Amino acid sequence: MRTVSITEFRADLSRILNEAERGVVYRITRGGVPIARIEPFAEDDRRQLEAARRAGASRAWPFLDAGAREERKA
Repeated sequence: MRTVSITEFRADLSRILNEAERGVVYRITRGGVPIARIEPFAEDDRRQLEAARRAGASRAWPFLDAGAREERKA
């Protein structure tokens, strides 16, 4: 697991996400305190997400729709 500050994460977002896609796990810190973890989807999760996308919805992943619903209300 690699640790990066929120500042480093913002500056190198594309690189970090590319590395996470290849299996690298990141711990994101703010002021030295861990606040988030970036890791690749497990293969089963990825298959489930792709099946939901093909079905035209993300019902299997309600957290993906939550933000969109909130934006429509505003």
